[in-house]
Amino acid sequence: MEKISKLPPQIAEKIAAGEVVTNPASAVKELVENSMDAGARAITVEIKNGGKSMIRVSDDGAGISSAEVRTAFLRHATSKIKSLEDLDRIDTFGFRGEALTSIAAVSRLELYTKTAEEGAGAMIRIEGGKVLYEKPVGTAEGTTVVVSDLFFNTPARLKFLKSDRAEGARVADVLSALALGRADVRVRLIHNDAILFSTPGRGDMQANILTLYGGAAGGALLPLRAESGDFSLGGCIASAAARRAGRNRRLFFINGRAVRSKLLEKALTEGCAETPFSAGCPFAILFLRVPQEHLDVNIHPAKSEVRFDDENALSAFVTESVRAALRAKEAVPTIPPRERFFLSAGKDGAPLARGEQLALAGTAAGRGPQTSANDESAAYTYAPAERAAAPQGLDIKSLLSSKREEIAARAGLLMEEAEEWEIRGDERTPASVDIAAIEPMGRVFAAYILGKDADCFYFIDQHAAHERVLYERFLRQRREREKLCQQLLAPIVIELPHVARATTQEEGLAMRAFLAALGYEAEDFGANACKINAVPAFLPLSAAEDFLHLLLSELPEGRAPKDEAAEERVISAACKAAVKAGDRLGDAEIAGLLARLAACENPYACPHGRPVLLRLTKRDIERLFKRR
Repeated sequence: MEKISKLPPQIAEKIAAGEVVTNPASAVKELVENSMDAGARAITVEIKNGGKSMIRVSDDGAGISSAEVRTAFLRHATSKIKSLEDLDRIDTFGFRGEALTSIAAVSRLELYTKTAEEGAGAMIRIEGGKVLYEKPVGTAEGTTVVVSDLFFNTPARLKFLKSDRAEGARVADVLSALALGRADVRVRLIHNDAILFSTPGRGDMQANILTLYGGAAGGALLPLRAESGDFSLGGCIASAAARRAGRNRRLFFINGRAVRSKLLEKALTEGCAETPFSAGCPFAILFLRVPQEHLDVNIHPAKSEVRFDDENALSAFVTESVRAALRAKEAVPTIPPRERFFLSAGKDGAPLARGEQLALAGTAAGRGPQTSANDESAAYTYAPAERAAAPQGLDIKSLLSSKREEIAARAGLLMEEAEEWEIRGDERTPASVDIAAIEPMGRVFAAYILGKDADCFYFIDQHAAHERVLYERFLRQRREREKLCQQLLAPIVIELPHVARATTQEEGLAMRAFLAALGYEAEDFGANACKINAVPAFLPLSAAEDFLHLLLSELPEGRAPKDEAAEERVISAACKAAVKAGDRLGDAEIAGLLARLAACENPYACPHGRPVLLRLTKRDIERLFKRR
């Protein structure tokens, strides 16, 4: 064994830097969080070659006094924490005092800063953690940090960096999350001299979402807003058309801090269950407010994970809030998908479509457009450095100005769409579809019911609607103490499929109890059959028999389900016994089906998550006829 000795400072600093700074995006995250904590209202991030060769972060925040510049680069130097009690109420992004010293340890760094109180600013240059010089300079109020040659002295770390394009995309993801968390701060990203995005910084969360996620997120932005006790939730979920928008399809913010949370992932998934949003991974951005004393944010070096003191209460709140939002009228899918343009700020606040931002960068370099506004893969993908770079002296503003008429037209379309939901600052509670108010108007293809109410025209899938009705009726039957069943004058005998045959007395008892909970009174009838003496009261005999056959065929390994969740899955599978496409329903049958659907807790999706109804607003129809 070698003797125990203290690590040399330069080695300790590099090890510590490896926990905080793993790639250019992590360096950008730390620097931008410092800017936000300093009260900045405008932050510009410029990177070269994905951030490998250069990162520049400039802000208009409070700055650092010249006397404290060198101190700011000492390990665990921070203005955020003064006592142990402060750890229980952290409301800043940074607090560990590791970011600047970690970045400086693995790069060539320059910092320029000035406070409002001082006449001159200060500049410091550090290389590999060693201060080369410090001097007063003339500079604007705020702070600018220039990081060059990241990992120049740690070749092992440099070797594991990805391509310029991939690292640049990581920076875009990280910066987008920070911008979403602080809609009151204007955030701009420039890569190889091309502006990728610029948020308006007006405190409008929805405007930031539209700016950052472009047309692929435009299927529908369904607002979420809920409060319960100490918890509040805001944000949005986008429809199926937006599921491919960007790599980060689910973003969670706790008190403005972007975090990873398996708890919130699970709560969101459960809230989306049995809705059209349950298939695949919905695009969701959730902003959660929780009292600081109920959080522990000091469990990860990069501060990207949090722990809650009451996980069950928080999870239930998020699940119920999401579930309520997805049962709103605005969550019902529309047809056809409306073409939308989601815009970001250009000259004098004039909006610019994200796809056009990227296309302009390529056009300016003489290479032609790189993406289109309707390309769903456009979000956070952009041309490599050699194609996206703009020539020296290019006046981006003049390019934007030359397209003002087209951009203004698209901005008008966006505003018109936003009016339908009053997407900016809307405080109203989303209304549910009043199924009982839908007036049947006929049927098409012996599969779809047509109807209308005062605002919308509807297509209703008769099979999905009946599946939902059956599913909820059986769940309600299972919960009721007194089962509603009808005795049969002539019992029916059902031959059991091989998988449903009980092999022990306990299995037989469990099976009969499971069937009894659903309204079926069954008894053994020989080794391979059962006799049904009663069926659920709400089903005709033929439908009850069909449902039972399907139910038995879906049982896992011939055993009764062991818990409620398993029971619900079996019932859901058996709901295939509902009326089919091709079954011709009369007017009375349609009216009865709609009446039963109106009584459902979730009339918008079948148990498998397919939509029950689609809607067309009057505005949609007018657009189809080119009247708007």
